[in-house]
Amino acid sequence: MTKVLSHISYGIRLSLSRMRLIGILYVIQLAIAMTVGLQVYQVLEASIGDSLALDRIAIGFDFTVFQDLIKVHGGSISPLLGQLRWYLISYLIFSVFIHAGLLHVVAADAQSWTGFWQGGAKYFRPFFFYALIFMCEAIIWSGLIWLPYFTRLFYMVEHWANEPAIIWLLGGLAILYFFGLSILFLVSINTRIYYMKGRSFWNALRGGFILSFSRFGSYLLLMLLFALLIASVYFVNFFFELNIGIRSEFLIIAFIVLQQLFVLTKLGLRIAVYSAFVQAHNAE
Repeated sequence: MTKVLSHISYGIRLSLSRMRLIGILYVIQLAIAMTVGLQVYQVLEASIGDSLALDRIAIGFDFTVFQDLIKVHGGSISPLLGQLRWYLISYLIFSVFIHAGLLHVVAADAQSWTGFWQGGAKYFRPFFFYALIFMCEAIIWSGLIWLPYFTRLFYMVEHWANEPAIIWLLGGLAILYFFGLSILFLVSINTRIYYMKGRSFWNALRGGFILSFSRFGSYLLLMLLFALLIASVYFVNFFFELNIGIRSEFLIIAFIVLQQLFVLTKLGLRIAVYSAFVQAHNAE
């Protein structure tokens, strides 16, 4: 436990020393988000810009407004949905590049922000194929867990006498599902670290599996503690979203500032997670 906490402390300290890198990542993500956000805004402005329905959306999600938007203005929204697949592909490419750059900065202890760009360019190709492999494994795992449950859900509702058992089964499957995703995450990050140490593509993948299972307890504890830390950040953000509201110009500005601080905090935690895992990997 003490060793795991030291890894977390190291990761947070290293993240705080990489504020310039966090700023670069923030600008990149903001540019990507604005590309999509401006198009969504233009569609909403053209469709219901003069409608009082926007007031209802500002308060929270309103299914009636969403349903009316699809029915009445579906023609203007469909091209946007058609472009969604290209945005997802673009996001995957940028995500792989960002993760490769971050791991290089952390593993090589690169002080200059140019190390991020060098690492992203150097490791993009192998990391992209690793991402495809683990994405396929996650899809297969999701199908194995959820397809049997949801295909039999109506049968269970009709024939099972104890309905709470269906909920308990759902909870158990959810725990098993996230447990499996945790294994995939550990193997994924250990594989990438091994590759950056000079191993071949498949040898790094094999080493990632072996190390993740041989040190599964300590790695899982490290990941769970970080998960609790990240969940607490999301909880604080959700709390402010519910209590600030959008009732004046000052509150709107405060809300925007808090949202950007939340984004910066998530970026810092991502670097902290990578730093902690790299140190734990080096300590083995």
